[in-house]
Amino acid sequence: MNELKIILLLTVQDYDFECMDLKPNDKPRAVYTDLDLTYGDVIFQELGIEAKPRGGMMMRVKRR
Repeated sequence: MNELKIILLLTVQDYDFECMDLKPNDKPRAVYTDLDLTYGDVIFQELGIEAKPRGGMMMRVKRR
């Protein structure tokens, strides 16, 4: 498992990741953070079998 983590880190360091389709909220939905004013509902997790961003998270990936 540690070898896979190292390979992943060595791979992703060559790329830039940018969130797409961010729709900021007008008012904060939680008292403990205001990140949804910048990033929208994507910062809140959706419960299921695993935790994941609400509605998925589209990313733009560019090689550095």
